[in-house]
Amino acid sequence: MIRARNPPLVILHIPRRSKVIPSLSPFCLKLETFLRMANVPYQISYGMKRSKKGKLPWIEVDGEQIDDSNFCVKYLEGLFTIHLDSHLNSQELATSYAFWKMLEENTYWVIIYDRWVSNYNRYKSEFLQDNFPSILRSLAPAVLQKNFKKQLFAQGMGRHRPDEVNAIGRNDVIALSEFLADKTFMMGDKPCTLDAVAFAVTAVILYTLPNSELQECLLSRNNLVLYCHRMKEKYWSDWDEETIGHLNESE
Repeated sequence: MIRARNPPLVILHIPRRSKVIPSLSPFCLKLETFLRMANVPYQISYGMKRSKKGKLPWIEVDGEQIDDSNFCVKYLEGLFTIHLDSHLNSQELATSYAFWKMLEENTYWVIIYDRWVSNYNRYKSEFLQDNFPSILRSLAPAVLQKNFKKQLFAQGMGRHRPDEVNAIGRNDVIALSEFLADKTFMMGDKPCTLDAVAFAVTAVILYTLPNSELQECLLSRNNLVLYCHRMKEKYWSDWDEETIGHLNESE
């Protein structure tokens, strides 16, 4: 008798948990949410070890390394025959792709600007201390800030004034809110891959940018707040265990 091969083991490489959100990175939170949405079994390897391309997150499957969260999604879709977007027609897929790119190629950089330029001291004191051993806590944030400022300048967002960046972020949040309207998920009554992206970005804004203009804008769009809570309840019922509880266990 031929036995069915067990599902391949997916190892997700991400930084350690934060005290208010499973990951400070929208890309890490997106990929882990996608795994949960698709019911893909996975294990986590915590740490700052980056992929061969220098990226986090990345996954390892049967010894093969796949990096970049979007390439990971495509790889997993093929490996596990995942069809989260099968109910979308070609126009809906195009719309989904456009909002996906807005969130990851534009809104993301507004988040980075807020963290590392506008509100760096607050971000460092409230969130970064949990992510580094005590011996590195005084040095690592400054090194990261310098690196992120270089990235922001090269990308273009770092060349703008804070008020200009805030306006860009507000426009993105408003556009996402108007598109969501009164739908349950981004593209209708059924979740799709875009929801992993939208949830990750809105959750990061909601939980890790306190008192920022971007968070204030999101809080003013009640449908986005409810959407974020809805996704959290559906796919992260263990949210508290994976944040505060996880940190307490690792101390």
